[in-house]
Amino acid sequence: MRGILNRLIVSAQSNRGREALWRAFAAEQVSRDKRLCERLSARQKHNVWSLEAAIDGTQGLA
Repeated sequence: MRGILNRLIVSAQSNRGREALWRAFAAEQVSRDKRLCERLSARQKHNVWSLEAAIDGTQGLA
């Protein structure tokens, strides 16, 4: 494990290594943002369904 970490540090010290690490970091951030948006969308849908159920006087999905 330590060898891998040292290689990453050495490669990060070169311009190409830094660019590769930055691209990997940026891709992970985009992935996290997409997952967060999906979760928020699901939560918002649940809230709409709950509100509709309350208006209709039914149990709904809540």
